[in-house]
Amino acid sequence: MDTPRPTPCRSSRPNSNCSTHNHRSPIERNDAHRHRKPPHLEGRTRMDTARPTTPRRSTTRSGKPVESVTFRGLTFRRYPEAPGHSDQRYFVPGIADRQRGIRRLHEEIWMHTHNVDSIPDGWHVHHKDHNHSNNEPENLVAIPSADHLSHHGAQPRTEAQRAAWQRAQAAAAQWHASDAGRAWHQEHGREAWEGREYRTEQCDQCSRDYETRASQCHDRFCSNACKSAWRRASGLDDEERVCEHCATSFVVNRYAKTRFCSRLCASRQRRDNRGGLQPDSQRVA
Repeated sequence: MDTPRPTPCRSSRPNSNCSTHNHRSPIERNDAHRHRKPPHLEGRTRMDTARPTTPRRSTTRSGKPVESVTFRGLTFRRYPEAPGHSDQRYFVPGIADRQRGIRRLHEEIWMHTHNVDSIPDGWHVHHKDHNHSNNEPENLVAIPSADHLSHHGAQPRTEAQRAAWQRAQAAAAQWHASDAGRAWHQEHGREAWEGREYRTEQCDQCSRDYETRASQCHDRFCSNACKSAWRRASGLDDEERVCEHCATSFVVNRYAKTRFCSRLCASRQRRDNRGGLQPDSQRVA
C-alpha cells in the first residue's frame, strides 16, 4: 500500500504559514520567542536584545512623505503630513499586523523590554524626553493614563493647538448662550434633580440638623450665613494687606473693604485728611 504524500506547499515565500513545512510568519516567530531569553542573557535586562532600526524616509504613491522602521522583523510606519495627530507622531504597524494584535512601535518595544504580553489596563507608555522619534528602551516608561494625560496637558501648546483651543472656547460660549444651549441646560438641570430624595444632615457650623436634596459632597451647611461664618472663622479667605496710615501689615478677609489695621489708624487718617494732624511719618517728637 502506497503511503500518501503530503500536499506540496504552494507558497514560494519561506515566511508564509504552512503546517506541512513548519513555516511561520514573522509575527508567530516573534510571539513564540517573546518569553524566551537566550542562556547567556539569563538574569540580565533585555535592554540590549532588540532595538528599532534607523527610520527610512520615502514617499507614498501620492507623493506624501512616509518614515518606516523595522523592529523584530516587523515594519512600522508613520506619516508626518497625515491629518491625524497619532499618525504624525507614532510609528504604527500595517493593517494585517494590527489585526493580529501588534501595537504601536513604542508600545511593542516597552513590552518586549519588560518581557510582557500586554500593557496593564489604565496605563500608557510615555516618552521621557517628549521626543516621539526616540523609541529607545531607556526612553520609555509606563505610567497611569490619568497622570500621562495631565502631564501632557500641562505642557505648552503649539500655536496651531492654541488657536484651535481658542476657537473652540469661543464657539462653546456662543452655543451655551444661545436658545438651544439654554434649553439644554434647563433640561439637564431637571434631569439632575429628578428623583432625588430629602435626607437629614448636620451643619458643620451650628451643628443643627437640616433637610437637603443636594449632593452630599457639596452640602455641609444649613444656610449661606453658616457657610460664610465658617469660612471667616477658618481664615480660608484671609489675605495680607498694608495699613494706609501706619504701613503695618495686617490680615483681613479678602472680601472686606478694610484699609487700616485698627480703628485708631482709621480715625487718625480721617483727621489727617481734614488737615487737623500730620501723618506719623511727618510728626516731630
